[in-house]
Amino acid sequence: MSVGQEIRAQLPECGDCVNCKLIVWSSKADKKELRGNDSVGSGEDRKYFTVRCNWLKSVVAQPTHIEKCEGKKRHSSDD
Repeated sequence: MSVGQEIRAQLPECGDCVNCKLIVWSSKADKKELRGNDSVGSGEDRKYFTVRCNWLKSVVAQPTHIEKCEGKKRHSSDD
């Protein structure tokens, strides 16, 4: 499973939305700069990520806790 797939599997609303764009940093990134970002993995395999929404035109706060999004739009292949 790719890093993107692993992250999207944890996103209840954004994971399969066409508007969801992931930004991912490796474990080598400055942890102070990424404080507050979600992460997957551990140790050297840890990846930090944020979700940018093309519908909102902004970064999504706490994407792993979203319960509803009225702008959700599935990929056309998901129909």
